[in-house]
Amino acid sequence: MSRKKVTARRHEHRKRKLERAARFLVGNLVYVVLGGAILLFAGVVIASAQHIPFSAASSQSPAQTSDGWIRLTSKSPSAIIAAARKSSLFTADRSGNGDYLKDLSHLENPVLVRAYQPAGSVPMPDYYVIPIDNAAGSVVGAAELELNKPHTAIQVTAIVTYSAPRPHGYMARVNIGAAIADVSQQRHAHMKAGATAMLVYFPVDARLQEAGKIVWNGGGEYPADPIWLIPGTDGSNYIVGVDGIARHASDLPIMKQP
Repeated sequence: MSRKKVTARRHEHRKRKLERAARFLVGNLVYVVLGGAILLFAGVVIASAQHIPFSAASSQSPAQTSDGWIRLTSKSPSAIIAAARKSSLFTADRSGNGDYLKDLSHLENPVLVRAYQPAGSVPMPDYYVIPIDNAAGSVVGAAELELNKPHTAIQVTAIVTYSAPRPHGYMARVNIGAAIADVSQQRHAHMKAGATAMLVYFPVDARLQEAGKIVWNGGGEYPADPIWLIPGTDGSNYIVGVDGIARHASDLPIMKQP
């Protein structure tokens, strides 16, 4: 992928992070009133970013509710995928010449990616992420499905194209075995008995990042590029980034609430 495209994608990811933060900082009443306008704006942004004709990307599926949410009939992989396919981003015409994904027929099982948000951080939603394979079985993109608070409905907020294919079944760039080994070798801690490692993303402080005051290359800035959170035997939570560095979760450059 060209440097220009990589830069454009980074700017788009940062824009989406700020939009998510703004949406969750406003009150629930304001969110309901402006929900339609926000959804329409998101459609414009995503359609522009993926060069999909806006007339196709903005058409609302009859199964989509007036508030933009698509209800889940269950939490089974098939039910989540069925709900995602009702989204306008899945029903858009992808037969053009843009650099967006043309084939959305090869979907892997959805993966739950939680928002890591310690006290004082900007609130963010959890997501289901559906890896998208090419005909050869490699993961070439992913659909980001925002979850409502009770995890009963979704919105497909983006379909991301990865800069390089990933092995089938490996949406995260670091596998769980390697992440646990990194914590053990670098932090001399093991995963807490009975605990479960989680895929997470976090609200990076994009303002400091844009200003050059922080440099973050560890991933986890958006749901389709998650990182591992591993509870340690020493009582600490560790984050293993895509750079293979095991960090204390408290060291993440997280955006704080004003």
